[in-house]
Amino acid sequence: MPFIKARKAKAKALRKGAYLSLLYIEGLEILKPGIYEHLTHGGMAILLPYANRVFNATYTWEGRTYHLPKAKGQNYSIHGLVRNKIWKVRRFDKSSITMEYTLSHKGYPTTLNCFVTYSLSSNGLTVNLEVKNIGDIRSPLTVGFHPYFIFKNTWKLECEKNVNILNISPEKVTQRSQECSKIRFPNSFDTTFKGGGELILISEDRKLKIRRNNMEFFQVYNGEWAGNDSVAIEPMSGPPYAFNNGYGLSAIEPYQTLKFGFNIIVEKLV
Repeated sequence: MPFIKARKAKAKALRKGAYLSLLYIEGLEILKPGIYEHLTHGGMAILLPYANRVFNATYTWEGRTYHLPKAKGQNYSIHGLVRNKIWKVRRFDKSSITMEYTLSHKGYPTTLNCFVTYSLSSNGLTVNLEVKNIGDIRSPLTVGFHPYFIFKNTWKLECEKNVNILNISPEKVTQRSQECSKIRFPNSFDTTFKGGGELILISEDRKLKIRRNNMEFFQVYNGEWAGNDSVAIEPMSGPPYAFNNGYGLSAIEPYQTLKFGFNIIVEKLV
């Protein structure tokens, strides 16, 4: 696929997974370069119809049990069913691209028609996702994105509002409120948050403002796959294990369309 461009910004989306493999804004490399063989180890993958994990790759919805593909060597399914699928390009111009995929899987109750649009401006990226239930069964849904943001030397996260730090298991969720400025992020951090309003990622040479639409949750991950120069801040409409414990889980009705998205504004500091 060719690049989309807007002055000092450029991005590249692949048809596989509608995966954003590269992003430059204000002349800065924003995303850790994508890894085609492992789409959640760099770049930005789309996660749907579930974001993060489903315990034992099994869930029960309205009295019926469904089975999902397990992650290799694990007892869970992770990051949805569209990452390795080939999406169709529906619209392409100089600064934006829209891609479509129709999801039908034996482990999911209905069929979803999914559209994602990436739009560039000179100082930012806007991501819009529309999901329509084109079947006749009410179905569970969480969506997410998995961007790895590059930082220089060190990073910190600021939030417009307090966040709730979630402690999640397949059976239940507990939470506590925290000022974002008081959260410490050690190595191998992998935790879910709710709320926070606008998120601001700051490092030596850049400031990224992340504004979310219908995506109240986010995951912060700086473990093995992030390396020493990136951190994943993942907007999500629901948390891990939502298909198991029901916390934060949405339902999409027959013929209903749900919309999600976020945008990133980049300020160059040096």
